[in-house]
Amino acid sequence: MLNAAELTRRRNRVLGAIDKLTVADALAVMSAAMHELAEKEATDRPVAANDAEPFSVDLILEGEGEARRLKVDRDSEVRDFIHGLRGLLSISQIQIKCQERFGDRAPSSSSLYRYFDSLKYRRGDGGKRDE
Repeated sequence: MLNAAELTRRRNRVLGAIDKLTVADALAVMSAAMHELAEKEATDRPVAANDAEPFSVDLILEGEGEARRLKVDRDSEVRDFIHGLRGLLSISQIQIKCQERFGDRAPSSSSLYRYFDSLKYRRGDGGKRDE
């Protein structure tokens, strides 16, 4: 774990690197960087012969098959971009940003609604809304 001084130094370097970006682009960059770090950690981790559960950020839907996965799940760059904007913009605004950035690879609004709805079930709350 980093000490407070080192944490501050590294935070300032990251902020300096993304200083001229819009918030949406900065979040997309940070999300992609975090995904890359998680992937690197997963590949650097020694795997035991009896390691029954694989470690990867892409195994959320393991066992459901590629055909059943939502379009957003099949494109990690689009997924990471969307997660960077989640909570900051409406779904229709996210769809517009995706269309600008990814063109034909961008999911439709209805696909985004299905994706965000599916996240509720993955989280384990069964899609229940707070009362």
